[in-house]
Amino acid sequence: MRNQTLVVLAMLIASPLATCLAAAPGEPAGMPLPGQQTQPRAPKAAWDYVFSSLDFEKASLDDVVRFLRETSGLNIVMLWPPGQTGEGIEVSGLHGKNMSLPQVLEILERSLGIDYKVVKGLSPVIQITLPYFEKVVQVYDLGPAISRLMTEPAFARMEDPDVRLIAVTDNLLKLLTSVAELAGPGKPFLQIHKESSLLVARATQAQQEGISQVLDQLTKSQEQAKKDQQLEERQKKASSWESLSYARQKLEQARLELEQELTELRKQNEALRAEMERLVAQLAREAAPEVPKQPQ
Repeated sequence: MRNQTLVVLAMLIASPLATCLAAAPGEPAGMPLPGQQTQPRAPKAAWDYVFSSLDFEKASLDDVVRFLRETSGLNIVMLWPPGQTGEGIEVSGLHGKNMSLPQVLEILERSLGIDYKVVKGLSPVIQITLPYFEKVVQVYDLGPAISRLMTEPAFARMEDPDVRLIAVTDNLLKLLTSVAELAGPGKPFLQIHKESSLLVARATQAQQEGISQVLDQLTKSQEQAKKDQQLEERQKKASSWESLSYARQKLEQARLELEQELTELRKQNEALRAEMERLVAQLAREAAPEVPKQPQ
């Protein structure tokens, strides 16, 4: 009887301990060990996990989702369209404290266009889906852009033309890659065929537009740039001439108004003078002594 009692006590003691040891990493155990701390959770839903701090200045979406999954212990899965991954999709400026998982997902939804849903159950599953970004292949002639950059002071000081060409090509490739990455989500593929100075770009439409705009700016010839400068100077002169003409018109208008006022003042002056002469004559007549009449 005593042995049976000991066995029952041992089972009662081992049961909560086993529960604690069997808890998944990041999940709060039924009875936490002494000193163990768990992340706070909102009581509304099991998946409404609250992160004490988030600090992602610049990271890939894969890394962010991995952090969310490992920190919360929740089952967060990524559903990518065929041929796509989250490697080339960048998350920037994700900072905050005491942010719930739904709040984080809403931020990613607004900034990256992701879609997410919660599959409820004993262990909820959060599915994250990224829209499909169709990539197209386009070829660009980099010859004019390379020729333009070869004359820039930063590269012109290089005496060896081969070294200068390599430096220009490498920097141009870095520039176009950065522009494509900033133009839209997804990892672009850019490669320069140095023998023909052709760029092969496999990227989304938005990224292709960013590449085209940069090349349009770089391929402007010096003559065209000079013409643009001359046109700008002519426009400034025309604007100055218009301002001067307007000022002259205002001065002429003011001159005419002054002449009109002077004419009115002259008329008033002449009227006052005539009135004064009349009064002087009247006073003279009144002040003159009367001449007595001679008797007949």
